[in-house]
Amino acid sequence: MEYLSVLLPKLAGFLILIGLGAGIARAGIVTRESLPAFSAFLVKVVLPCLIVTLLVQRGTTFASLGEYGVFVGCQAAMYLLMGAAGLLTAHLTGLEPKAAAVYRGDCVGGNHAFVFIPLAMSLFSPEGGQQYIPISSAVDTFFVWTLGLTLYTMSSGHRAGGILPALKKLANPIMAALLATLCINSLGLSIPEIVLSPIQSVSAISDSLGLIYVGCGMYYLQRGGRGLLRPAVIFMAVKLLAVPLAVFVLASRLLPREGAMALMLISGSPAMTTSCTIASQYDLDEGFAAAMVLVSTLGCMVTIPILFLLTGWL
Repeated sequence: MEYLSVLLPKLAGFLILIGLGAGIARAGIVTRESLPAFSAFLVKVVLPCLIVTLLVQRGTTFASLGEYGVFVGCQAAMYLLMGAAGLLTAHLTGLEPKAAAVYRGDCVGGNHAFVFIPLAMSLFSPEGGQQYIPISSAVDTFFVWTLGLTLYTMSSGHRAGGILPALKKLANPIMAALLATLCINSLGLSIPEIVLSPIQSVSAISDSLGLIYVGCGMYYLQRGGRGLLRPAVIFMAVKLLAVPLAVFVLASRLLPREGAMALMLISGSPAMTTSCTIASQYDLDEGFAAAMVLVSTLGCMVTIPILFLLTGWL
């Protein structure tokens, strides 16, 4: 229950930042054409800086990763549960195959970078939850581009091309920052202050920039997806409420409460904005993908407080 007093003002602030993003997009300050560059800056610069800052802050080494073994196992099982939920409930939505593929993929591909990380940075202390961010980011990247991509493309008529193209997605700046910082810490070295200070400055604005980007992206989303009400209700009930609550109940038997809450937030994150790009690339229902991003992002502002309210009674 104590988290709600922190969560509700933060969510209000998040809505303001998302609204700011939509406002500057409407004003033409951020154009549709500049969104890919904005996203690339966040994923390739800002988030790696955040990963470096968190790992340096804790002095995490390869040897100390052993303490996260149970967390990683629980997170892996969580994605399998999310994928199974998508497969089992997709037929209930009554969607056409190309939209149903988006629905299934969205059940795994949550907005880890721009929803979970800002919330985790706000709700948890460095030693009481934030330590899971770098590890969970690496695991999320792996499962989104393997299991998630498989679910997006399994019945679209366009295969992802096997495991190797998906694994190539793992060679990204976030993974590079993770591995490089772990090597530095493990060797007992330190990043010079003249380098570390700018990295920390960039990481400090990660949550604000990420949410502004979400607002810009939502403004430019193609409005589409007829018959959205039924699949949206099912998605929110299953992906944003039932699965996260089950994840918390099961994970809390094996992890500290903060770890179980982190997994709950990851599994309860809305559809990732990248789903629109995947839908376009694999000839899926791009309008439905955009609508799901919009509805689930706004919907999670309601479902996340409900989750914390319910877990406060457990």
